[in-house]
Amino acid sequence: GLLSNLAVRLLDRAGTGGFLEAVCVFILMVYGAVCFAVFVAAFVMMILRWYRSVHSNEGYLTNTLPASIHGIIWSRLLTAALYFVLCFVLLALSVLLMTASRSLLINIREFFAAVFSYRFTADDRQMAGLLFAAMGVAVLWAAAKFLLFFASVSVGHAFSNHKAGWSVVVYLLMQAAFT
Repeated sequence: GLLSNLAVRLLDRAGTGGFLEAVCVFILMVYGAVCFAVFVAAFVMMILRWYRSVHSNEGYLTNTLPASIHGIIWSRLLTAALYFVLCFVLLALSVLLMTASRSLLINIREFFAAVFSYRFTADDRQMAGLLFAAMGVAVLWAAAKFLLFFASVSVGHAFSNHKAGWSVVVYLLMQAAFT
């Protein structure tokens, strides 16, 4: 984030063309790729944690614990949600670092001061309720997608050969069936 902040500031000051501008653009492209890679890594970790905790040698220990299958699934869902929430927080902090300036920090402080001193009307409360409902729907959608990935990995690993390939095929079939 800080390096991208520097690149943006240098691009504002630099003229068109030149080596410095190319380096700044490259830094911003890498920043975007890293932001995308963070979420891909969280997605891969979610699938790997499910595979390892249910279908590998570690799965033997998980399945012999005195825990219900519902408890195991809920623990994997909560872990996956935690990965994505942490990725979102880190991305938000990174973007804040990238755009950080003295005036931005002053504006953020003034924004929160205004929010805490504002008297909310009935319409404001309804909008807040709609916002929380939309966030709830997003959480349920994400949980459904996580469960779809978990199910496809589990069904794919029921086959004797090409377990990962079958997991992908099962995911595509389940995705087509449920949409």
